[in-house]
Amino acid sequence: MENKPLSLSSVSAFEDMLFRSSSTLCITMFNYVSTRELLILSKLNKRLSYIVRFYGDIKWDVVEFLQRFFSDVDKVLSFMHDESAIFFGPAVFQFFDRSVDSTISELDICIHLESVHRFNDVISEAGFKYKDSAHVGRTLATAISLKIALLTPHKLKSSGERNWSEADRSPFGPFDFHRSVLRRQLRLVLHIVRCDPYRYILALDSTAMMNYITWNCAVCLFPKSAFINRRSFVACQEDLPWRYLPQGYRAWFQQYAKVNGFDIVGISHRRYLEAEIGDRYVGDKYSWVIPLARHDTNAPRPVPAAIACGNPDCTMPVEFQILKRCSSCRARYYCSRVCQVIHWHVHRIICVRRAQERPVQGWENSILFFHHLYGPFLASYALGVVTAVSDLDPDQLPSAAQWQTAWLTYTCAVEITVTKVTDSPSGGTFIVKFLRMLPVHVDGYLSVSRLRGYKNNIRKEDFSYSLLFVVVPYLHSPSSSRSTMNTNNQLSYAPLSPIEYFLLSHDHYFTHAFLRAWSISEVVMLGKANRRLRHITQFFMKETWNLSKFYRGFFCRMDAAIDLFSNGDAIIYGPRVMKFFDKALSSYIMDDSDPLDVCIHVQSIEKLIDLLDDEGYLFRSYNTTSFRQTINNELANTAPWKLKSSGERNTREEDHSAWGPYVFLRMIHRHWCHEVRVHVVRCEPYQHILSLHSTGLMQFIAWNRAISLFPRNTFIHRVSLVSSQEEVIRAKFSNEYKKWFDGYAAKTGVKIVGLDHKQHDRREYGKRFIGDSRCWTILYEGEGTIIIDRNITRLTVTRKCRT
Repeated sequence: MENKPLSLSSVSAFEDMLFRSSSTLCITMFNYVSTRELLILSKLNKRLSYIVRFYGDIKWDVVEFLQRFFSDVDKVLSFMHDESAIFFGPAVFQFFDRSVDSTISELDICIHLESVHRFNDVISEAGFKYKDSAHVGRTLATAISLKIALLTPHKLKSSGERNWSEADRSPFGPFDFHRSVLRRQLRLVLHIVRCDPYRYILALDSTAMMNYITWNCAVCLFPKSAFINRRSFVACQEDLPWRYLPQGYRAWFQQYAKVNGFDIVGISHRRYLEAEIGDRYVGDKYSWVIPLARHDTNAPRPVPAAIACGNPDCTMPVEFQILKRCSSCRARYYCSRVCQVIHWHVHRIICVRRAQERPVQGWENSILFFHHLYGPFLASYALGVVTAVSDLDPDQLPSAAQWQTAWLTYTCAVEITVTKVTDSPSGGTFIVKFLRMLPVHVDGYLSVSRLRGYKNNIRKEDFSYSLLFVVVPYLHSPSSSRSTMNTNNQLSYAPLSPIEYFLLSHDHYFTHAFLRAWSISEVVMLGKANRRLRHITQFFMKETWNLSKFYRGFFCRMDAAIDLFSNGDAIIYGPRVMKFFDKALSSYIMDDSDPLDVCIHVQSIEKLIDLLDDEGYLFRSYNTTSFRQTINNELANTAPWKLKSSGERNTREEDHSAWGPYVFLRMIHRHWCHEVRVHVVRCEPYQHILSLHSTGLMQFIAWNRAISLFPRNTFIHRVSLVSSQEEVIRAKFSNEYKKWFDGYAAKTGVKIVGLDHKQHDRREYGKRFIGDSRCWTILYEGEGTIIIDRNITRLTVTRKCRT
């Protein structure tokens, strides 16, 4: 055994403050720390891990939570165990979100229909009395009998246990029970279902609401999305009346989400890769399961086994133990050789396995060869991830001192496996296999001797970086014995070309104005030259084709506008969208007099009217004073057989034509105002776009993205192919849009091609659909952006923790 005493690391100022303060101050301070930051804080070292665990035991104490409502918790839990009842609702959600306060007085419970009689007895003994707020029955049994009597006979045999219909998992209720405790009214809300109660939880509106408490644990099914990323994904598939109760769980959560920064995500085209998707079951690795603690949390905790003698039968007091480390596995400590011999029958299995994982002669050459082949790819990720977790600004070139400080604090660990090739003639060849890369905190990851060598290598030259190769037996292995190898590299500088030096030496206003004079094809080709030019052109593209800036030109309430144009029932098109794609919009909206054209389905008019009213737009008409009256007149003047013929039923361009335009104005200045022209159709608005005169007109904004159906023809080859097949008399605006485009095409060099014998090889023909590979799609600025958050990275990994 090696005579090496335990090294006590210095206590940080933050830890010293926590240890010297009272537990009340610690709990109050941690209440303002997000759940994500608490998880990261617990991984810094063992002392902080125990402090966070102490806080979690107090804050997520299920028994203490239930004692707010019941004096005899054990009797209630016994009923829940026998009848599979569960608690859920706003109180349970606040329990997981650490926002439970003394004012909470309402708890929801869900039980099976067959458990009503026993529940009535248990709840009466707990002091709760039934309150007939809906006047459906003086007693609970009478109210349930009336609910069952209203069911149709075939529904009596259809329940949530027989099928997965959300309607059959709908509850009876809610039924209110009240109890007075010290001038405080407690309310218990009962929901009765005819299936397993947990299946009712799966039928709730969104994923963040799917939290409940059973007889032995508290379960959160989507914790990472709800309490880490603050998102709730809509999961309901049926429109049921019980979801829209004004005092229901859904209404409460929508208000809670607005106040506390939750994002409710509906049906979206965006993929959330961090969401808990795939085959799921209650209690899997994606869930949070908090067991019911039946012990005293203030009791002293046992000394961790990692800093005590490895022999559990050792009789020597801990304060007198002089620990020595096992020289084979270097993972266990013993106070004497006698304790090691006594514990050998247990320790032998892990000791032999970890001894085989120690460094072997010949590994270094194989790892260096691996670095020679794949070093540039590893370095690219390492530079990005260290920049993300450190204080470096990715938009600015760091100084040598800032760069050195970042790499002296963090580095990138490359976990690999090294396997010996048995059939090698030399007998010393190894195969290196890549597993994963992760950022680590240097001070907590490397030993003292290796830390000194690592820092000396970083300080030798400016702008140097390092890769730390870590040999592990397998991915996510629980092994604490690792072989580390450090490779130090120097950033290479390539000389700047004249165009790069020219663009980088000026401010971004000049760069933006300079690239606006280039054609789109030239800008794309410039971005493919090298990485620096690619970032410059990407910056120009984000500034030029910025949907957020486009929306702000006409709408102050961005959220309402985004909601209106997110489902395809309303789209934006016309001259302004054409200029948006062609880089012809002015940088200042006051310099551009083109109105905004909105095409909307007749059934969604009310949403648009509400938005325009809130934005301050006034309807301009010489015949009527109300926009609703104008639409009613249009419907009244339509022939009866035409009311059933719309663009959704057939493909005639006449039925795709729009009513209007109807002009709305908003005064901004004495001599300037905003103008919005509304076009009403009785088909999908995108079908109206497809019926326009030529392909150059088919640009629109819908589903919170800008889409050009024929971009290569229109903006690269400057050709617009005539596609209309009918002459529609009432297509007044389409003719005006065509006249505007004729003038714009003559001014900007776009050739309009009608029916001729010439074959255009470069046109986008064949079977097409909106959003295919031939379209240009510009996403809304808030979507599709990947932001590396330094809080989600794993910083200090001295040894992998055992679960």
